[in-house]
Amino acid sequence: MKYIAYARKSTDEKDKQVLSIDNQISELKEFALRENLEIVDFLTEAQSAKVTGRPVFNSLVKRIEKGEAQGIVSWNPDRIARNSIDGGKIIYLLDTGELQSLKFPTHWFENTPQGRFMLSIAFGQAKYYVDNLSQNVHRGLKYKIKMGVWPALAPWGYKNDRNLKTVVLDPVKANVIKKAFELYATGKYTLHDMCMYFYENGIRERKSGDPPETGTVRDVFKRPFYYGYMLYNGELYKGTHTPIITKDTFDKVQEIIKQRGWFHSKLYRKKTYDFAFTGLLKCHYCKYSITAEQRPFFFPRTNNKIIYIYYHCTKKDKKCFQKGYTREEILEVQFREMISSLSVSEAWVDQMNKFLVQDIESQKSVDKISSSRLETEISQTEQKLDTLLEAYLDTVIDSESYVKKKNELMERKANLVSKQKELTSDNPNWIEGVQNYITCAQKCAKIARAENNCHDLADMAKKVGSKYFLKDKKIEFCLYFPYNLLAANGGAASFPAQFVPTLAFSQSKYYIDNLSENVKRGMKHKVRIGVWPVQAPLGYLNDKLTKTIIVDPVRHKIIKKCFEMFATGKHSFTSISDYLFSVGVKSRSDKKTKVDTIKRMLCSRFYLGILNYKGELHKGIHKPIISKTLFDLTQKQISRFERPRYNGHDFPFIGLARCGECGGAITAESHSRKYKNGNSPTFIYYRCTKKFGKCSQKYISQNNLAKQLRKSVRSVVIPDQWKEKWLKLLEKDKEQESVKAKENTALTETELQTTEIKLSKLLDTYLDGVVNEEDYKKKKNELFNTKLNLQEQIEKIKQQGSSWLEPLEHFIMSAFQAQKIAQEKNEYQNLSDFVRSACSNFFLTDQHLQFSYNLGYSTLFSVCGSPHPATYLSEKSFSVSHEGLEPSTITLRGYRSTIELVALIINTSVLYIIWSK
Repeated sequence: MKYIAYARKSTDEKDKQVLSIDNQISELKEFALRENLEIVDFLTEAQSAKVTGRPVFNSLVKRIEKGEAQGIVSWNPDRIARNSIDGGKIIYLLDTGELQSLKFPTHWFENTPQGRFMLSIAFGQAKYYVDNLSQNVHRGLKYKIKMGVWPALAPWGYKNDRNLKTVVLDPVKANVIKKAFELYATGKYTLHDMCMYFYENGIRERKSGDPPETGTVRDVFKRPFYYGYMLYNGELYKGTHTPIITKDTFDKVQEIIKQRGWFHSKLYRKKTYDFAFTGLLKCHYCKYSITAEQRPFFFPRTNNKIIYIYYHCTKKDKKCFQKGYTREEILEVQFREMISSLSVSEAWVDQMNKFLVQDIESQKSVDKISSSRLETEISQTEQKLDTLLEAYLDTVIDSESYVKKKNELMERKANLVSKQKELTSDNPNWIEGVQNYITCAQKCAKIARAENNCHDLADMAKKVGSKYFLKDKKIEFCLYFPYNLLAANGGAASFPAQFVPTLAFSQSKYYIDNLSENVKRGMKHKVRIGVWPVQAPLGYLNDKLTKTIIVDPVRHKIIKKCFEMFATGKHSFTSISDYLFSVGVKSRSDKKTKVDTIKRMLCSRFYLGILNYKGELHKGIHKPIISKTLFDLTQKQISRFERPRYNGHDFPFIGLARCGECGGAITAESHSRKYKNGNSPTFIYYRCTKKFGKCSQKYISQNNLAKQLRKSVRSVVIPDQWKEKWLKLLEKDKEQESVKAKENTALTETELQTTEIKLSKLLDTYLDGVVNEEDYKKKKNELFNTKLNLQEQIEKIKQQGSSWLEPLEHFIMSAFQAQKIAQEKNEYQNLSDFVRSACSNFFLTDQHLQFSYNLGYSTLFSVCGSPHPATYLSEKSFSVSHEGLEPSTITLRGYRSTIELVALIINTSVLYIIWSK
């Protein structure tokens, strides 16, 4: 007997378990020598056996099936399989006899029923170990998060301490991260600027060493980790690590990101020229950018060439009235005058610093009172969190309300802690702002006096003002507060120290304080519940501006069609893949979509409006593509799905009728008849299966059966004039239904918002102890039922119009196309599909087909089912116009059933036909 040796280690990383495979091979060789085993090949693999798809293992199975070997030698059963599918393959090979023996140095196995049973237990034990290990890892991660310890790789600005198993500050990179947040919060820098800032300060991509991508930097700016909180599975947890920034700075950055949207582009290209004032000025007339260019000028007398720089409008708007070019020297003079008007003397700086020290001392006494008040609010918030957790554990509130309210309270607590930390800080934020203001005003005098410093002038202009426009060689601008107060003094550096504008200085401090409070109050970080955070699945698109997922206007119809096709039970995963390929939906490699991808798509609840994230279901805010009924039908077909067997025949009328004598099913068979001329045509006959005993019914040919069905189809044909008139009526009612639905939806949505506000207030009052648990549960259930009823009412209003208008339109078009279907020869499938929808209760008795028309078609048959329907419904009947009997006078809306509606329209048309004759 020949054996194949198989050795595996649990990871594909070269620096882990390096000796594991070598040890296994060495032991297997000694074991084979000891047991006299013939090993034809040694197979090694470095891949986890938790999931299927190991290439070396699959090749091992194929070689066993081909008969290259009859046995496998391995160190232990868990080396062969740790999942149920691979373990099942081995046991199945043992059952079929293709695999005759398994040998393990550490495990005894005998190819008997008892041995195979014990082997399945060993495989199950290996799978249980992996599953339990994964569960323990998740449990450990969640426990560490609750303890405030980050369990993964430390973000930028931190590093992992292996001894303490915690995250600690990186003394160098932490300052870089803090400065980056502060720079970006000013709104004067882009993500590309921050990428280059990180690159210049030593923070780069780990593998390539290139500047970080804009998406990576954006993720850094959106992490609450840097102000002391961790986001895990949508919940905020207080971390034990030292925060780098304050909550206020974080909120400012989020506001900047929100305003700019999700814009992606490559890094800026290196500039060919470095012009000082480009990117700063815009045209006064067309609001487009001011660009610059170099022009050489040659002096023949001195034989010198001088290069001048000219600024002009980009002229993207051809109607711009900007005049000519502006020399850089002219702009430099104007910027220098502006900077000079903001300069202060050294005496002013000393006096302003004295005022700053006095304000700091007075502010500290006020901050103590505010800090004690914030401490009380923090303790109250913590009590609410404890009460909320107890209510959740006692099943007083559901998990969705718990997570939503917990995140809200954690957000409030973070804001309070940030405020308290700022109040108790030795160097509050407003002090740094005032110091920067004094330093900047002090530098203005030096910059204004210097020469050939256009770049310094431009940098200072960005700090002190904005909205720089060029109008006919003159600069218009707007200074920031309080620099405009300095400019109003007309050159403060020339004034003595006793004329220090204390009012301006006080106003500057008030502005900074008030701005900080307004930003904190208005910029609260909001957790978005119901938004898919990654790439949108097929049928949806990521909207970069609104940061939401929207329906793909083209592909969502294709996805819905896939569900409808599979729900019929006539399609497989492969046929759905073929359909997607035919309509242009391909994989990334321009090939057909894989079967596993099709199955995951058809099983995805995302198309119902539900998000499945790590096993938890959440209500999404995106628009669903399919209905719950269609999804359930699809899942039913998937659960029953078996690869269809090819029977070699395609009988269109199979399953249509039953035997009128015994009630058995009607089956079909084909017979070939050979003629003298050499032709052998095939004829199809339908007969009773005679499953319930003796039956005297004879065969009926497919042509005879189709002839009777065509006659039934001709009996429900409507002319073109009827179709046009009915469709016009439907169009009018669609408009009326749409207007009415919008009005009713608006009223119901207002009630729904009111109910949600009441639920939020009810939870707040319960956490504050105003409402007891019994009253809270009673009122909460009442409001929740009201909310569900309102949501169902909104869906009902939206679908009310289409619930009868769309079926009626389909009915009209089908009845109009019935004539074409009846005239088609040798096209039995369309005929079969139509009669299945228009008729029912088919019974075949003495080669005669008996049936009954479905609702709607029965009314058409009572009117149109004459011996000569084409003559009865001739176009001449509609040649005379009589407004009193026109079908357009009938209001379609208001009829509860399609049958009443069809009957009334047809009867009116019949009266019109008879009267016109």
